[in-house]
Amino acid sequence: MPQYATLLQAMAKQAGINLKLNQVTVTYYYGSGNNQPWLKVPMGITDWTFRGVPSQYFLPAFTSNGVWNSSHFKNAAFDAAAKSYDTTLDETKRRQYAEQAASILTDETPTIISYWISTNRAMKTNVNGLTSDPAEFLDLTTTYLS
Repeated sequence: MPQYATLLQAMAKQAGINLKLNQVTVTYYYGSGNNQPWLKVPMGITDWTFRGVPSQYFLPAFTSNGVWNSSHFKNAAFDAAAKSYDTTLDETKRRQYAEQAASILTDETPTIISYWISTNRAMKTNVNGLTSDPAEFLDLTTTYLS
């Protein structure tokens, strides 16, 4: 993250925005209990790991009472759409709720997600039944060799 912060600072400077960096250790930044600076800084860079389903990311990060809502975003319409998405089984309705929630986040932009990390999984041609997982867990329960 330090290199990324320096890159953002240089890019912002070209736009006439001066960013002062306060680089701290990971242990300090994330803290624990009531001392979690990453949830209180006016602007921070936070890396997230993979999540198995979308709601494992957007519920804690963007709902009004989300435990990881570092942007302090509060929007009742988003909360309702996010909750409905998470509790509805009908795929057509889920897609509608996801579109509502995404539209609100796009319009109000509580955070900037500047990149996603793509991963690859290499395997031999005689390995069958290995599925990819959005959380990067290796599940071999349906895997077999031919």
